[in-house]
Amino acid sequence: MIYFLTQLKKHLHLTAIIFIAIVLVTFSITQASPPSTPYTFPATLEPNCTPGSANCSVDIPIATNVLVGSGTTGSVLFVDSSGNLNQDNANLFWDDTNNRLGIGTTSPLLKLDVAGSGRLKGTATSVLTGSIDPAASTTVTGVGTLFTTELIVGDRITVTGQTRTVTAIASNTSLTVNTAFSNNANDTSPDKLSAEFVVKDSSDNLDLIVSDNGRIGIGGTIAPDAEIDINGGRIWIRDGVLGALDASAGSGLKLSAVSGQGRIGAYDYVNDVYTDLILNATSINPASDGNIGIGTTSPLGRFHSYISGARTATNYSGYLENVSTNTTTDGI
Repeated sequence: MIYFLTQLKKHLHLTAIIFIAIVLVTFSITQASPPSTPYTFPATLEPNCTPGSANCSVDIPIATNVLVGSGTTGSVLFVDSSGNLNQDNANLFWDDTNNRLGIGTTSPLLKLDVAGSGRLKGTATSVLTGSIDPAASTTVTGVGTLFTTELIVGDRITVTGQTRTVTAIASNTSLTVNTAFSNNANDTSPDKLSAEFVVKDSSDNLDLIVSDNGRIGIGGTIAPDAEIDINGGRIWIRDGVLGALDASAGSGLKLSAVSGQGRIGAYDYVNDVYTDLILNATSINPASDGNIGIGTTSPLGRFHSYISGARTATNYSGYLENVSTNTTTDGI
């Protein structure tokens, strides 16, 4: 009996030692230092990584050609207000077949198709990289500048207090402006005034621009000098008839620049003839009592033409010609 108890005591002591050793080894493994970098997909966590420790995680990237757990074809995924990945297929849609983005539509017909109102807001003035030392030239040379990535044709730049419009960009350090700068001091923080809206054709030719000052240039006008500046074109104000400018276009008012002359005329596209140009008619505004002035801002009658200086054979304010009899009336 005494021998039995002695042997049992030895076995219990050995068992306790083995148990303590297992606990110590386990504790040592679980408390090992975490890895120096996070595990990368598709790696799994190792048992020696304590949850919550630095880098004790598996980074699961969102990659191309990876199956999404749920989602509708064409949806553009976004992070919602709860921080979850979400979708709104009806309002944000990508047509992967035709490479078109639809906002408010799932059937975009163009590269960007928006069903609803739109709003564009101009960019605030910013500072360009590098410096510009202006010379008395339309060619602008920069030092450390990034013209090709920070500017586009139609933007304006302010250098040493003078503002000009960019008309061409040759490189990161060379561009052309519409009017020469003065030979002023070097500017280490030239400003950029971004154009608000630019439209180009498929050949990269400028069709329309809205400058940062709100002026509109049409027909290749890069630096509009008026609220609306049209180059090489005409304005046609029609009488409620849609379609091409042909025999079906009806009549209207045509403003054009032809052969160096500015012309205003009432035109009848049906019969291909100019018609009567009626100014200040009471049929247009029965209450109208205004006068028409040419060369004066203060007309004294229904029609008042003014020219300064003494009347001579070539200096007069009016000239009348009778085409049918090929006779003329002397200047008035």
